[in-house]
Amino acid sequence: MKALIISDDKSVTSPIDLFLKKNNYDTIIYRWLVKALDNIEEIQPDLIILNAAEYPRHWKTLVQFVSSGLGGNDVKIFLYEPSPLSSEEEKKYAVLGITGSFSDLSDGSLSVIFDKKSVSGEIMLTGPDGKISWGIVSDFSDKEITCFMNDTELCKDDFIETVSLSINDEFKSCSAVVSESNNGTVTLSVNEYYEEI
Repeated sequence: MKALIISDDKSVTSPIDLFLKKNNYDTIIYRWLVKALDNIEEIQPDLIILNAAEYPRHWKTLVQFVSSGLGGNDVKIFLYEPSPLSSEEEKKYAVLGITGSFSDLSDGSLSVIFDKKSVSGEIMLTGPDGKISWGIVSDFSDKEITCFMNDTELCKDDFIETVSLSINDEFKSCSAVVSESNNGTVTLSVNEYYEEI
C-alpha cells in the first residue's frame, strides 16, 4: 500500500509518516502540491493526505485530478485541517470527494484513516411538489442517507415515496422522510427499502 503525503511542514509530515509506516504503508512525501500532481499518475497511491491549511484553494484541483481516474482507482483522500470542521463542512467535503479529515496528529486522531469507508453514490428523487432532484451521496447507512442535492426545495418532514440510489455500483430504492435540509445538504431517514425488480 502506498501513501502520498503533501505538506511543506515537517511537524505535520513526520507524525503522519511514522503512523503510516507503523501500519504497513510505503510513504512518499512531497513538499509542493504541483510537483505531487506532476507525479501522481506514476505513483498511483492508495491514500493521499494533504495539508489543506497550506493549500486552501489548490487541494480541490488535486481532488478533481484524482477523481478523473488518472491518479489511480479507489484512492482515499484525507485532509489535515488544524481547525476542526463543522458537520456541515464535513458533508460538503464528502461531496467533493474527500474521504475524511483530521485536526490533530495523535495516533488516535489519525486512526480515522482506517475507520472511514468511502461512499461513492448518486441519488434521484421526486419531491412532494413533483419536482425531480438529483444529488451526490456523502454518507449512507440502512437507516439514513446524507446527500448534497442540486436546486432542491425539500423541507423537514417531507415524505418522499421513491428515492433511487446508486451506492458503490449497487442500486437501491426506498421511501424516506426528510429529517434535515440545509443549504443543499439533505438528510433522509429511510422508512423502507423496496424489493429489486
